[in-house]
Amino acid sequence: MSGYESLLFKVTDTTPNHSSRLGRIGEELAVGYLEARGYEIILRNFKVTLGRNSSGARVTGEIDLVTVHEGMLCFVEIKTRSSARFSDPFLMVNRRKRRQIERVGRRFKRIFGLTEWKSRIDIVSVTLSSRERLRIEVLRDVPS
Repeated sequence: MSGYESLLFKVTDTTPNHSSRLGRIGEELAVGYLEARGYEIILRNFKVTLGRNSSGARVTGEIDLVTVHEGMLCFVEIKTRSSARFSDPFLMVNRRKRRQIERVGRRFKRIFGLTEWKSRIDIVSVTLSSRERLRIEVLRDVPS
């Protein structure tokens, strides 16, 4: 059984943590895919407080991957689905989510003194199931 086949086998598990397990598997596949295409992974799952909402509750944001690709800082959102039958994973990253990624990215650049670096948002779609072929696609430089 190949590495991908063994990961696909694990996806058929229907335990209550299935979606988080699926997300972790998708993230691992996405990291390997991106690294093979020249992305340098700088940080995974960067979380930061963005402020407080009108109720005073803390608002946090997260970026799945911070990478460098072709001399540019890339903030990568990974969406994993067990099937593309019901929704395209790219459609799951709506305008609100893209703006949040942009805000977190600006905060990341300020925290680490990288404000002069050009940056972009990339979305990685991972679709996998035991019945379909593994499919990984990257949408580069997505507008916020």
